[in-house]
Amino acid sequence: MLLLLAGCASCIVDTGPTDEPDTRPPGPDTGDTGDTAEDTGDLPIARCTLEEVEDDNFYNDYASPLVLPLDTWACGYVDVVDDVDYFTFTTRTPGWLEIDAQAASRGSAADLAYIVTLDAYDESVKQDGRAPRGTDPLNVFYSPYAGEYLLALAEVTGGGGGESYPWWLVVSETKAPVTWDMTEVEPNDSPAEGLTVVDGLVYYGTLGSLGDDDYYALPIPADARTLTCEVQGGDEGSAANLEFTLYFGGSRSVKLREYGTDARTDSEDPWAEFDIALERELMQDRIDADRAIDPLDWPEGSVDTGRFDLRVHDYEPDVGSMFHWYTLTCAFSSEEK
Repeated sequence: MLLLLAGCASCIVDTGPTDEPDTRPPGPDTGDTGDTAEDTGDLPIARCTLEEVEDDNFYNDYASPLVLPLDTWACGYVDVVDDVDYFTFTTRTPGWLEIDAQAASRGSAADLAYIVTLDAYDESVKQDGRAPRGTDPLNVFYSPYAGEYLLALAEVTGGGGGESYPWWLVVSETKAPVTWDMTEVEPNDSPAEGLTVVDGLVYYGTLGSLGDDDYYALPIPADARTLTCEVQGGDEGSAANLEFTLYFGGSRSVKLREYGTDARTDSEDPWAEFDIALERELMQDRIDADRAIDPLDWPEGSVDTGRFDLRVHDYEPDVGSMFHWYTLTCAFSSEEK
């Protein structure tokens, strides 16, 4: 893959992990790690302490990647079309990391993307933007491993190179950008394996393998009128493009709604509120209509309208890695709207 990148910036793809069994250690036990790292804002060019300088061959940087110490700003230029710059950085302990590449936000003509790989554990991700709608790539993630990473940085439009295409890059140890109360327990890849959610608690999970689905069970309290669910991650630096899908439980799981954005703010992280009585009414109308055609359809007990199942997943079904994390919060309310 790296040889292909050296000749073609547009060849950047998210390889993700293989289909081998997941043998990774569990994620962090708690998100109560203090405040988030201080936002330093746009840093002046003078803060760059490691300048990347090309030799006569713009396309062989993969052979000798630049060693990038943690918490050190590197800078350089997209020198020519399809130029790819390579870096290595090393961590000594598990923990949260932030990978921040800047160009457009500083007035550069470059549209950056990068691939980060931790080869020893078959973890990889491609990043080509940041939430809410920036084009400079950013990742914030928890790595349960210490090791040597490889980062390939490229301009993805093929628009050009030179002094109007500068970039800046830093990799930093950081604090968790979110807090949580519970961590998902695998396997939870089907409704039958879903973790029962405690009302109002925050759950931390990872879409850690290709096409990973995380299911949660939500028994509906007798007096509940509405259910509100929120999934966060992308806005905090996760590589996940998050969606959640709501179902009624039972042996015949019935899809009700799917959300990929915030219904209030149009954020890229989904939030939605559900009218429980309305969902039950619509479900019964569907059952009655189908039974009018086939009385044997919808056997008794096949749909459980006393329980919701919620599936958290990535909009792109063929990605997954330790870079794809999220938090989930659901709460029932008995108040009238």
